[in-house]
Order: sequence, then C-alpha cells, then structure tokens
Amino acid sequence: VLLSGDMAVAVSRKGAKGSVLIPDADSRLQELASFFIGAGPPAVWNSDLPKQNYELEIGEAEVKGWTEWPSRPGMVHQVRVKLDSAGYLETESSVVNNSPKAQKVHFRARVRWTDNMRPGTIMVPLPDGILYERDVYNQIPDVMEDYSGSISNLGAPWLGRIMDHISMMQYFPGWTEMEYHMPGTEDQTLQPGDGISSPPLRILQVRG
Repeated sequence: VLLSGDMAVAVSRKGAKGSVLIPDADSRLQELASFFIGAGPPAVWNSDLPKQNYELEIGEAEVKGWTEWPSRPGMVHQVRVKLDSAGYLETESSVVNNSPKAQKVHFRARVRWTDNMRPGTIMVPLPDGILYERDVYNQIPDVMEDYSGSISNLGAPWLGRIMDHISMMQYFPGWTEMEYHMPGTEDQTLQPGDGISSPPLRILQVRG
C-alpha cells in the first residue's frame, strides 16, 4: 500500500492489479478504480498474466512486481506503481525477453471504475470540444465502443470522470492507440535478451 494525503494505492500480489482507495464519510475505505497494464499478444483480456502471483518489492513511494509469462516461456512481465506527494499515481509495464527467439510485444492499459464511481459524469475530448455528460451503461451510445473511437488519434490523451464531488483523470501521453477504451501500443519486436517498457499511465484523484 502507498499513501499520499487521504489517497491510498494498493497493489495485489495476485495479478498485480492496482486499486485507488479513499476514506468515505464514515472513514471506511472505498475503492474508486482499479488499473493494470498488461502485455500481449495474445490480447490482454485473454492473457494469463492477470492470473499469476507476482513477486513484489515495496519501496518508500513505489511498488515493483514481476512474474514469468507461462504461456510464453522465457518472457518476464514487470509492473511499477509510483505515488508522489501531490497524489499523482503513475504506473507502467515492461517485458524482458529471456527466450532464444525474437518476440512480438504490445501493451494495453486498463482502468475500471468501481460502483463508487458509477454512473458518474464522463469527460471525453472530441475534435470539436469536450463531451461532458452522465455515463450510461448497456444502452446506445456505449462509452466502451463509441466515445473512445473519437480520441483514437490521441490528440488529447486523457479521460475524466466525476462522481459525488470526486474527480479522477487518467492521462496517457505517449500511447499510440485506443482499443475498447484502453490506451495501447502497436506490436514491437523484442530481440532475445532485450526489454521494452510501456509509456506511463497517470491517474489523479481530487476532491471537488
């Protein structure tokens, strides 16, 4: 667990999933969002990486984790989560190729809002301005399919959310793709013995 003000970031050994937590009115922790940067191929939602137990190393302001990639022998997946004194959370993922052959690698960053942030109001940058409206699930248009396509060029690489006087923003400069509401990168070739890292994903939570 990392702490900054009244914000806590927890990283679980199972799957290296991170969680953003703050106290509610009764001082009980409530989870606002979870996050994970996975690697592929295969597609990150079919990957075995979120099912693995990660070795964790906990520092003063960051957590590092790593695990073998069972479906791709010789590959090692690593995560790093930092939380600074201003409340900025930053995470990134990397892959090391310890196999004897070249391998293709890409990254996908997934941020999921919990029920404590739903339905909420979403803010999405569009070519002609900012979309600012109540989020609606299981109806058309669906944010997971339609809205994200409008920022696929990543000219403004951020997404925001507001719920009951809590605001959160995810900021992902350096990512080149948007797939199903997840910032992503293109496949790159990783030679034996080499490593590659994703761009950073940043999350900021503020009251108001």
